[in-house]
Amino acid sequence: MKIWKMRFDFDKYNFLTPVKRFTVDELWAFNGHSLVDTWKPREFVLAKKNGQELCDAPGFEFLILSPKAYAALEFVMGKSIEVLDVLYGGERYYGINILAVLDTLDYEKSEFETFDNSEKIMVIHKYCFRRIKELEQNHIFQIKEEGYYFVSNEFKMVVEQNHLKGFRFQLVWQSDVEEMNIKEEHKENSKDAFSYEYIADIDAKMEGELEKTIKHAEKIFHIKKNTDGKAIAQQIYEIVDGILETHSFPKEYNDIEDVAVGLGTLYGHALCLAYGWKWKLLGQSKEDACINVVSSDRQYSHMPLAFMYRILSEENINIDGSNDNTVLLLFNMIGEIKNKKSEREFYPLN
Repeated sequence: MKIWKMRFDFDKYNFLTPVKRFTVDELWAFNGHSLVDTWKPREFVLAKKNGQELCDAPGFEFLILSPKAYAALEFVMGKSIEVLDVLYGGERYYGINILAVLDTLDYEKSEFETFDNSEKIMVIHKYCFRRIKELEQNHIFQIKEEGYYFVSNEFKMVVEQNHLKGFRFQLVWQSDVEEMNIKEEHKENSKDAFSYEYIADIDAKMEGELEKTIKHAEKIFHIKKNTDGKAIAQQIYEIVDGILETHSFPKEYNDIEDVAVGLGTLYGHALCLAYGWKWKLLGQSKEDACINVVSSDRQYSHMPLAFMYRILSEENINIDGSNDNTVLLLFNMIGEIKNKKSEREFYPLN
């Protein structure tokens, strides 16, 4: 048995956004309870005006399926979901409310971190599921610890066989014989996945480029209190919110990648100011090394440019299945865990 985490390719394809934005309470209502009795059909429009093709899973705030995708997946989803009417261009699309929110995570075999002074899970690094009957019965589900969408191998096969566009799948768990077969391979690969052969300080030239990029971003985005890391992070959070809402950015930047470089470098600078982190190059070799900020005790690392690009390109999937601006969440989380020892050097917080 295989379980996949389902995500969506909103960088390559267009997606839908509601004419009237959802409130926070409306989004949090997607928690496994039925919404049919109170739901009113919502009108949606294209989120991007760049001519990109609309994908078959174009939901931004929650899961939405095109008529083609719903027709293919209706049988395999079964009673795990209920349909909420969504309108786009006069055509019916299918909002999907997941009813199957399962208590299936195996706490003893999974690997996760909790918030300080709390049993609440902060992040799950390795999933292991208990083989309960509900896991066998639901080909699409969520878990009570977080809101990602999980699907069975059967669900994934239907998507692939029908050439549905915009879906992405990450294998997160295999059971029984399959798990035994990959156990040794996982053991061999786990070290490489979380360790670096190449670790180096940035040179004077790169340091100068970083400083130039930071100063430019401070000027373009009118950053105040530029020696206060927390204040900078707060301003970056608000700037990112504005970009995501308006789908526009300052004309001084050529594209969203340029914006991500500017704001990502500024975000790394904020971590350095607030927590004493340092810029370093990490990788398996000098050629593939990426720029990171790392904690002074070498416990944790973060790639701020990639992190910022993931958010701005709407690939930072939240518990409700939508893109989320986690700039402040991560910043505060790093503050909370700064005295918590990691099992691995330069453990990535991304």
